[in-house]
Amino acid sequence: MYLNIAFCDDDSNFLSGIDAILNPYIFNSVHEISYDKYSDSTSLLNAIANNKKYNIFILDMEIAESNGIDVAKQITSQCETEPYIIFISNYPEYMQDSFSVHPFQYLKKPVTAEKIYCILDEIIEKEKRHHVSYIMLDTKESEKTVNVHDIFFIESSGKKSSTIIFHLAKEQIATKGTLSHWEDKLLSFAFCRCFKGILVNIEHIHYISDMKIIMSNGEEVPISRKYFKNIKHEMINNVTTFLH
Repeated sequence: MYLNIAFCDDDSNFLSGIDAILNPYIFNSVHEISYDKYSDSTSLLNAIANNKKYNIFILDMEIAESNGIDVAKQITSQCETEPYIIFISNYPEYMQDSFSVHPFQYLKKPVTAEKIYCILDEIIEKEKRHHVSYIMLDTKESEKTVNVHDIFFIESSGKKSSTIIFHLAKEQIATKGTLSHWEDKLLSFAFCRCFKGILVNIEHIHYISDMKIIMSNGEEVPISRKYFKNIKHEMINNVTTFLH
């Protein structure tokens, strides 16, 4: 597994301490890990524009002359795959505003080696699960292998129907079964009921507006009042925080 990390912070003391924090972790890791440090967002964005590849970004939320959320939006728009965004912030109120860029975690300064190591351990474990989390769906034409993390939501096609429709970014896959079966089967993943006949993947929720869930691919999914509080709770829990 290869991890390339970009640190972006205008705190020179924080950046100068990164080597002492990361080098022991890299030395003891079986994975290939590299990193770069940036003291301003312009330098980071220029590097990405010049084809520098990172899959982890640790960004200061209050970096001078910029906004961490805006920087993260520019980063994700240029990345081929969704990166891990970790915000450094002393202000918990930023959490709600940052949902649009799907942050992985938050850190509060002072950032310690222990906190960085916990994040990297978690990302490595998540990546391991991501690569093996496949399910097989029987369709009329053939069997299809689907990565669980690529599923946006699952819906039942009707009360009397035993057809379940899996919604992915660019296709829909119909198979026989019940929503309850898949709810149990995907219990260890980030799927929650948002409506009587719909399971939604929390990882792909962009935002909620007017009792509708807007997915990261632009699709709209209804949400009932019965499940509203739980969905909001799970959205917050999906962003692991270190604000303590």
